[in-house]
Amino acid sequence: MKKSEFCEKYNESYSPETLQTTDVLMRIASNLSDLHTEQHLFTPEQMDEKLNNLKKYIFDFDSVLRMEQLSQLKELT
Repeated sequence: MKKSEFCEKYNESYSPETLQTTDVLMRIASNLSDLHTEQHLFTPEQMDEKLNNLKKYIFDFDSVLRMEQLSQLKELT
């Protein structure tokens, strides 16, 4: 996945050129904090959905990082 696709899919407020890994990590931490403080408001099914969505977000960003690594390796060769 390209960074632009990631930003579009998750409606990131950052542009693909300015989005940094630390921004993504802070969003994950913020979401986890929200889930921790609001856990009593959700049914188990809702909590599962929220956690699964957060995992998808993480895996999609991992895909972005892998794509960037591959691109950098191609530039070196």
